[in-house]
Amino acid sequence: MATVLVLVKDVLEPYVVLFYGVAVLLAFKIIEPKEALEGFGNPGVIVIAVLFIVAEGIRRSGVLDSFIKTFLGTT
Repeated sequence: MATVLVLVKDVLEPYVVLFYGVAVLLAFKIIEPKEALEGFGNPGVIVIAVLFIVAEGIRRSGVLDSFIKTFLGTT
């Protein structure tokens, strides 16, 4: 419940909140280490991770900036 509240309040970056959430669950032995890492083997999670990497590469390349300026103009 605390994890969801901190995510909604936007107090910290989501990856930090989720990392600490899993760490607390592991510390109190609510989940086992195998369970904590199991989700990373899911193909859907891998696809999302790759999409984040591709999106960041596109953002840093500046290709979108010129595309947006061409079609939307400058502000």
